[in-house]
Amino acid sequence: MKAMLRPPERATVVVIRVDFRVRGSRSLKEKRSVIQSFLRRVRDQLSIAACESGFHDDKVLASLTLATVGVRRDSCRAALHQAVEMLEDRHGAEVFAVDEEVL
Repeated sequence: MKAMLRPPERATVVVIRVDFRVRGSRSLKEKRSVIQSFLRRVRDQLSIAACESGFHDDKVLASLTLATVGVRRDSCRAALHQAVEMLEDRHGAEVFAVDEEVL
């Protein structure tokens, strides 16, 4: 008896760019400390790929690009939005722009 194979499910990639202010930052060193702490936490806890992607020379403004891949679009989006909430709640960021792209 032949096993019936299901067609493969297509993976979804969701990418967001988050622009924010680091409250209380007075130097690039302070800003990068907040960013590095967030990046470690989001990679470890949520298995999200992340990198600093803008405002490199500004001591208050920052931009991060976050991405995840999965079969269900909703779960990918939820993980990324949880990361944005973590950025605001635990790291004191003031998010002013979030751009999302689903591939």
